[in-house]
Amino acid sequence: MPLGPAGSLTVWVTEEAVAAWHAPVTAGARSTVYSDLAIETGLALRLVLHQPLRQTEGALRSIADLLGLEIRIPDHTTFSRRGGG
Repeated sequence: MPLGPAGSLTVWVTEEAVAAWHAPVTAGARSTVYSDLAIETGLALRLVLHQPLRQTEGALRSIADLLGLEIRIPDHTTFSRRGGG
């Protein structure tokens, strides 16, 4: 996500990334909804934008809406829990 002229933001999202957004279904007692890719993407965006987790959740939701992607966005507690600090 490089910053272009005048603070614009360019985002590339591949079909493979969208397909890998949600975790595969497992036969465990507790399944995860989001893949590691989804969590890592959110946490990377947080670092780039210097935002708290709640704002990162909103930014990801806005980006998904702008791109017309119908994906669920992890909430800030999921980022916190899965981010490991």
